[in-house]
Amino acid sequence: MTSASEQIGPTRAEARWRSILVDDAPPLPLAVASLVVFLAAAWLLASPSLIVSRHMTWDMLFNLAGAWHLVNGHEPHVDFHDPLGSLSFYLSKIGFLITGPSVGGFIVGEIIAATAICVAAFVAALRRLPLLPAAVFVGYSSLLILMPTNVGDSVHDITFAMSYNTLGWAALGVLSLIFFVPPRGEAMGGWPDLVVATLLILALYDLKITYFGAAMAELAVALAVSEPIRRHARRWLIAGAAISLHAIAPYNWPYLADIFTAIEAGAVNNDIRALTVRLFDNVPELSLVAIAALTALGLWRSGDIPLRLPAAVILLVVTAAAMLSQNTQTQGLTLSVTIAFLLYDYFRGNRSEGRAPARLWILVAALVFPLIVMSKQAANLAIYYRQASLGKDLFVFDKGPLRGLAVPAGRPGLFDALNRNVADYTLLNRIRSVETGDQEISQFEYARTLLDAAQLFEAPDRRAGSIVLFDQVNPLPFILQRAPARGVSLWLAPHFPWLDAEDMLGDASYVLVPKFSTSIAVTRLAVDKYTPYLDRHFSERIESRSWFLYVRKTPRRFSP
Repeated sequence: MTSASEQIGPTRAEARWRSILVDDAPPLPLAVASLVVFLAAAWLLASPSLIVSRHMTWDMLFNLAGAWHLVNGHEPHVDFHDPLGSLSFYLSKIGFLITGPSVGGFIVGEIIAATAICVAAFVAALRRLPLLPAAVFVGYSSLLILMPTNVGDSVHDITFAMSYNTLGWAALGVLSLIFFVPPRGEAMGGWPDLVVATLLILALYDLKITYFGAAMAELAVALAVSEPIRRHARRWLIAGAAISLHAIAPYNWPYLADIFTAIEAGAVNNDIRALTVRLFDNVPELSLVAIAALTALGLWRSGDIPLRLPAAVILLVVTAAAMLSQNTQTQGLTLSVTIAFLLYDYFRGNRSEGRAPARLWILVAALVFPLIVMSKQAANLAIYYRQASLGKDLFVFDKGPLRGLAVPAGRPGLFDALNRNVADYTLLNRIRSVETGDQEISQFEYARTLLDAAQLFEAPDRRAGSIVLFDQVNPLPFILQRAPARGVSLWLAPHFPWLDAEDMLGDASYVLVPKFSTSIAVTRLAVDKYTPYLDRHFSERIESRSWFLYVRKTPRRFSP
């Protein structure tokens, strides 16, 4: 026989576990837990004096170039063109108000975005999940934005490239919880959910149109199968109609024109074979979501759950795969973490008393995947903090707007050696492509080309006038703190639309052609397309270690 003390012990332990795994989350403890995780992550990201970028530094500079256009009063999709929305540029512009026009403004913009997602995730999780899973969900959502790496990449792949994707994934995860996990009670008539979801969908429209499309698809499915959404269908339909009218309103026509032009140019990736290869590169996660989908379907067929759960799981799997096809990462079905929380809600059941201890272990098991993913996010931030704090084996920009930006150090003098001994400057790009698999120039080499370009404009007669660069991105106006040219494409890529020469170069006083570009295909296309215009309107060509500089004969129009 067991003693009374032995019987009481497990009961108390079970009660403690129930309080964090089954019972509704108390607001204050959840707020404290969420705030602690958020502040710790933000501190790891922002406290070092260096900002480390080990991959695709030009993509972060793309963001700063777009923000610099906004600072100079340029209107997105009118004065500069790109199928991406302008929200990420505005975030960095707000960051400039705090740090000045510097690379630090990008970090501030990331923290602002993470703050908004943290609040939205808190509102969504508070009435839907118990304390521990709610804290994990809020922490995961904010860390997804703050971690300096791409979704699906290694924890050591430090990069701020395509930060808009992590913001998009995080927002879709919060929306999925609102749409497909029933809330506990109807606090304030469900208006907080409506407000948060509407703001997130509007933000996704101005972030990237593919995430907006995924969000609207989630709303449509939720109106069909989710009881809480159907209960207030009228207000959700009004919100959806208002969002749709905003999306097609005349003030958004320039944005839509850039999107349609990109689609016509072939920017949409519809290669099913490539997507299949990407998915099979990540068999464990693909297996996990397939098991989740089959489990949800089986439970629905047996009558144990409503249609809402399998419909949501299948939608999230399809949405994640479709979104992956339009991004550059090779794995990372981020919405699979959200699926874990949907299943958790089912295992939590009807919140009745008398739960068996085995049910608590099932709930713990349901949290394993989100906790492992969150651990990876924390490890990435910790690795970043250590590298940025030590500053070891890094090349650091020591002045100007890029001051504090650090990239992996490399061998100096390579450009000089190539200029002396090699006639074909594309040799470096080809060698780097073989070495790295995709990147045609190292981060150190890219940094040196930017410094070389800046030196070209130190001459007194070149300290005014706008610059166009025949490379993927053009950070020179931001680096030199001069007005960028109007009418240009913000990102150049072979599958993106190419502007006519007058539109692209009509406002340029100078054109820079790189010897060692981030994409030799882009540079070749630009040279082929725009050389006749250069021959007619640019008289002087100056050569440096890594650039050919073309100077306009007579400036025709200038940026204000």
